[in-house]
Amino acid sequence: MDPFSGALQEDRLYGRGAGDDKGSVAAQVMACLALARAGLSLPGCLRLVVVADEESGGLQGTRWLHGEGELPASALVVGEQTDNHIALPIAWPAALT
Repeated sequence: MDPFSGALQEDRLYGRGAGDDKGSVAAQVMACLALARAGLSLPGCLRLVVVADEESGGLQGTRWLHGEGELPASALVVGEQTDNHIALPIAWPAALT
């Protein structure tokens, strides 16, 4: 099967990356739901953005969204796996320019 096909067979998705991020994405969704349900007043807008090109520099995902003005954030959390280690951030948004 072509790993880039994104083939759907018997209600299952097959292809490169079809499941590699599901744990971190599920955790991020649940964290956003918990914050919303808690009724906290946040000092800004909380957005959950899931992109599929984190392994290739984000040119068609994060960088594109930023270039289009769709990521006007003052803080960013990236849920990509890091061998169970917290990775220190780089400057935002200068890192995307």
